[in-house]
Amino acid sequence: MRINAGKWKGRPLFTVDGLSTRPTPDMVKQAVFNIIRDRVEGSLFCDMFAGTGSVAFEALSRGAKHITLVENGRDALNVIKRNAEYLGCAGDMTLVSNDVFTAMKLLSGKRFDVIFFDPPYNKNLESDVLKGIAQNALIKDEGIVIVQFEAKNSIVTSIPDSFVIADERRYGRSALLFLKPSMNNDDK
Repeated sequence: MRINAGKWKGRPLFTVDGLSTRPTPDMVKQAVFNIIRDRVEGSLFCDMFAGTGSVAFEALSRGAKHITLVENGRDALNVIKRNAEYLGCAGDMTLVSNDVFTAMKLLSGKRFDVIFFDPPYNKNLESDVLKGIAQNALIKDEGIVIVQFEAKNSIVTSIPDSFVIADERRYGRSALLFLKPSMNNDDK
């Protein structure tokens, strides 16, 4: 696994041994950043279920102002810290070592330009995470939320009303959903 572009282009990243973490494939990561390229520079970027942190470190390499990583796996947390030390970017990141639902409450009101999350497949967490993002006011009005999920499982019908679909892409086993906050977000 490597940084695909930016100031650390080509730099390898440390990974978690075993199968406890499923890293975002480089092809999918490259596609995400090709689509959101104009949103990354100067952004506040949040990576939930961060794993090794490769998506967040890619954002920082491409000019994000600050990254927030949410992860609760001990091995993954150690790898994130090791990658941050290796890249020399610990001062440009916040690491929240809690489960995503607790972390969203802790981050409540901190507004991000981009939120990326790739929850464990087949756990049906996507809708609950999106509800938490909306309830805790974590995304800016002009921000974007990117959900990576298993392509065979459509999550479109479980998108809360607080979001609208801006784009959907499929890459092999993975699919991406790009969501914008709904302008009717305050309507009940």
